[in-house]
Amino acid sequence: MSAKVSRYVSSAFRWLLVLVISFVALFPIYVLALTSLKSRRDLFSGILSFRGTFTLENFSSVWDTYNFLFYMENSLVIALMASLVTLIAGTFAAYGFSKYRFRAKAPLLMCIIGLRMIPPVSLIIPIFIIASRTGLNDTRTILVLVNTALNLPFIIWLLKGFFDEISNELIEAAYIDGCSDFGTFSKIALPLVKPGLFATSVFTFILTWNDFMFPLVLSSVRATTLPIMATNFMTEHGVEWGNLGAAGVMILLPVVIISLLTQRWLVSGLTQGAVKG
Repeated sequence: MSAKVSRYVSSAFRWLLVLVISFVALFPIYVLALTSLKSRRDLFSGILSFRGTFTLENFSSVWDTYNFLFYMENSLVIALMASLVTLIAGTFAAYGFSKYRFRAKAPLLMCIIGLRMIPPVSLIIPIFIIASRTGLNDTRTILVLVNTALNLPFIIWLLKGFFDEISNELIEAAYIDGCSDFGTFSKIALPLVKPGLFATSVFTFILTWNDFMFPLVLSSVRATTLPIMATNFMTEHGVEWGNLGAAGVMILLPVVIISLLTQRWLVSGLTQGAVKG
């Protein structure tokens, strides 16, 4: 009887923990959604209540008045290009670290992951100077390069875990059958790490899509992204909370849709890379 009660208590505690974590995670989104749907008068009468009239005027204002499509195009192009470049470079590097032996392999790996530990804010001024002198300031190119450089170390480490799971005997068998280095990489290794490639590409896309600091400094007009566009609603006359909430929902929506559509493959990819068989 005591064992049965213990199981019930343990199950109830787990569900309670899930509910608390879910509430903490979803409460800001709940507030954001309500903010985007309320008029200014109803917003200040009670931000957390369903009282008042709901309206889509904030979304219409953001879409038409602030040229939302222009900023979305910038964010989409930068995120896709950064994901593609990071995935290509990270895949080759991770495979090399996993399946080839060379001097200083371990120290080099530690240096690569150490680069990711450098606070990005400390790199702002040098990168801004380089971008200004090379004519890349306020371009999509510099933002793609910066996000690639920031995400590449982590992606290399993540993909290396997937390549480590591939049996060395399988690689050697491919060599014996006459496969070249690139043929072994493309025909044997890549198909076996598809979940990892998918997980890392989605991960990189989301990180780049949400990036705020570097677009804030390195763009002004032509390469401005959605997170920077949202700052237009913080004016000298006050914060336009309704428009800011609507912009937040519209920025968040693509990431949520991608996460929901790819959840199964994303979780599968991350868990496979975390467990060695």
